[in-house]
Amino acid sequence: MEGIPILMLVLSYSIVPLSNSDDSITPGRSISAKQTLTSAGGNFALGFFSPGNSTNSYLGIWYSTIPRETVIWVANRESPIPRNSSAVFALGEDGNLVLLSEGVRVIWSSNVSDSALNPNSTVGVLLDTGNLVLRHVKYNNILWQSFDYPSDTYMPGMKLGFNRKTGRESRITSWANEEDPRPGIFSLGMDPRGRQTYLLKQQNPYWRTNVYAANLSSTIYNKSQGFASSISYVEDGDEVYTSYSVSQSWVALRFKIVPSGQYELQLWQQSSSTWQVLREVPHVGCDFYGHCGPNGSCDQSGSVSLCNCLTGFEPKIQTDWITGNWTGGCVRKKELSCNSGDGFLKLPRMKLPDHSWSLGNKTASECEFQCRGNCSCTAYACLNGYLPGDQEVAIKRLSKKSSQGMEEFLNELELIAKLQHTNLVKLLGCCVEGDEKILVYEYMPNLSLDIYIFGPSEQAHLDWSKRFRIIEGIAQGLLYLHKHSRIKVIHRDLKASNILLDQAMTPKISDFGMARIFEIDQTDAKTKRVVGTYGYMSPEYALYGRFSEKSDVFSFGVLLLEIVSGKRNTDFYHMEQFLTLFGWAWENWKDGRASELIDVSIRETCKRHEVVKCINVALLCVQEFPADRPTISDVVLMLANGSTALIPSPKEPAYSTLKSPTTTAVRQLLPSLQTPSSHSNNGLTISNLQPR
Repeated sequence: MEGIPILMLVLSYSIVPLSNSDDSITPGRSISAKQTLTSAGGNFALGFFSPGNSTNSYLGIWYSTIPRETVIWVANRESPIPRNSSAVFALGEDGNLVLLSEGVRVIWSSNVSDSALNPNSTVGVLLDTGNLVLRHVKYNNILWQSFDYPSDTYMPGMKLGFNRKTGRESRITSWANEEDPRPGIFSLGMDPRGRQTYLLKQQNPYWRTNVYAANLSSTIYNKSQGFASSISYVEDGDEVYTSYSVSQSWVALRFKIVPSGQYELQLWQQSSSTWQVLREVPHVGCDFYGHCGPNGSCDQSGSVSLCNCLTGFEPKIQTDWITGNWTGGCVRKKELSCNSGDGFLKLPRMKLPDHSWSLGNKTASECEFQCRGNCSCTAYACLNGYLPGDQEVAIKRLSKKSSQGMEEFLNELELIAKLQHTNLVKLLGCCVEGDEKILVYEYMPNLSLDIYIFGPSEQAHLDWSKRFRIIEGIAQGLLYLHKHSRIKVIHRDLKASNILLDQAMTPKISDFGMARIFEIDQTDAKTKRVVGTYGYMSPEYALYGRFSEKSDVFSFGVLLLEIVSGKRNTDFYHMEQFLTLFGWAWENWKDGRASELIDVSIRETCKRHEVVKCINVALLCVQEFPADRPTISDVVLMLANGSTALIPSPKEPAYSTLKSPTTTAVRQLLPSLQTPSSHSNNGLTISNLQPR
């Protein structure tokens, strides 16, 4: 009788074969040769297979609805077993999924380390996505999944990426050849150093994607096949990955690295029983990573690729270029000096370089300004595009993290659609999809005004006659907004970076996200949400949220002084006595030293009487009290008047010294203006201040 318990114990651990319809591996059950797991919807099967004429056997997953055996995942790709061996797939005594040879030797395991696991605490399930998962029976959470350890195929719902905290990486690797699933020399995955995907050949870059936008989500509709596919780039805490989905479950779509190194997007065609290659990379010479080497550009014409050095560069090894070996790239003919003599060359339609970094939602001029201040920065890029017919356009993309939400976006869209003037930027279109909000503007080839008045190398290109025309143009644009348009508009964020310049250097006022519509007879308004830019805000707006035409006039006065002097208001400090540019301007003005305010690059060639007139007008515009400031109509008349005799003399302006009452109050409200060492100098719009 004592033998009975022993016999029962042996039977309890014996392995029972599965029926062909099961999708799960449960304790005590297994599959062996010629048996399969089939997913609940019948899309995928798991079992043993031998590729081609191979004498080896592998445990894998394949499409069960496709007559041509197409394997998407292999468990033991590095540990094959003989085709005729008695291997089984089951749950091990530690609760892991295991592949056993001859019933005892572990060939492969899911290898989850958890002391609480046992044969009765887990179950293996083949999902209808092709994902094999190990689940906890009690909690139903996934402990392990094959999608985290892919083979050569990137499937819908799979994540390719890495975890910053654990260091675990998920990437696909080609087969050694069509009959050998062992890892080949090509692999594809996310770059831990940047927002892009790399195809590697023996650990060396072979091809790469463009740089992804933060939390990208893009959908493409395949009209001929009747389905849509969406791809996403996600940064979620420690997890960084790309993933994609397909709108129709019956569509068999996959990415695969073939043994020869092509990364292919394949679609199953039922009518021809073949996999159609919708796209493959690298396909032509210019696709290959570093095809033209550093500082080289690649032009593709059909199957012929041609490399050239960028302007200002020459081949590093001339003899190699003669023979068609361009990988050595190009070197500068003259090294950068990192001073005012350096400049930028515009290169349209370029792929961003690998390991580039993003400044977020900034203008082209702001990007250039930051790049100029960093000697290790050699290039910058901004988001432009082309309409059909190759019309170049500028793209304004609202950051998802921006406090400017849908209200400001729709406000800008509504306003610009109603406004038409030579000195206002023209809106060509818009796009709203999910969280993405994009405005399409006419492209301004000379970018924005701040580049020319604050950039040391560009100041010399902006002589006084051009500056005065720009001043007059901005004033005319404001006059239109305040007086002559169908609606009365207060801009609220007039600054140098919001003045764009076309091919003829005609100024165009842009960025109406913060603008407000007034009734024709309305004089002012009040808001609890102060928006605008440090250094351009009028005192009554910064302190109390009150704004009017005179608020825009104040901003215009600041801008006028910046154009004349070539100095940025928020960058200006002089012997700790003055807070602002116009505080310093006032001291020079009242002492009869107005010429000290003139930009040195135009001081000898400008029309002195016009410059002095502009300084006078600017100081009138930045008066502390709105009643003391002129209207924009008055400003236009004063600028057009050849004589300065009829222009009133200014009083001391707002924020003129650190000790003035207004300055003290505003400094308490705007902490970043407290000291020269802590001020904000990027000129970016703020939108989170609460007035007192």
